[in-house]
Amino acid sequence: MGLYFKTLGVPELFADREGARQSLRLRYRKAYAVLGYLAVEHDRWHPRRRLADLFWPNLTPEAALANLRLILKNLNDILAGAVGARCLKVERERLGLFFDPSLRADVLLLREENLEALRRCACNEDSARMTAAWDPMPDQMEGEFLAGIDADECGEFEDWLLLKRAFFDRARADFFRQYVLAARRC
Repeated sequence: MGLYFKTLGVPELFADREGARQSLRLRYRKAYAVLGYLAVEHDRWHPRRRLADLFWPNLTPEAALANLRLILKNLNDILAGAVGARCLKVERERLGLFFDPSLRADVLLLREENLEALRRCACNEDSARMTAAWDPMPDQMEGEFLAGIDADECGEFEDWLLLKRAFFDRARADFFRQYVLAARRC
């Protein structure tokens, strides 16, 4: 059993149970934005106050932290309940998303090491063997990063989101270019 977070296109969260995908619904729309941010900025700690300011810049610090607490409770319940693992590490002053095999996200497929692996594929057989375990498959990777997430009143988060959308559009184009080139190399 595992968990899959789709960030390209409208964000969705799925639990894999015995080969069947079950959609998991987060209680708060902004929870998808927080999870998307943590997925991209994974495997490191983030100060709680910094995240509260990032997502609720127009609220008092206390109100922003209260909102973050609600979202973290919802995320922790969903992540721990679906996979039984504690990928979301939450401490008094900091938190982070630390990937393990039970949690996957489509944006991780666009990491530079995967592009390098595709560039090194000697033939179509190598490419097919390498991509057989990828989830999602590249044909499912469409849409804007965190599509539908509105960051209009979150100045710094909006800037981050626009930069990441442009980055992932370029990374996806490069990924598909390398994918096709690897498939043609026999």
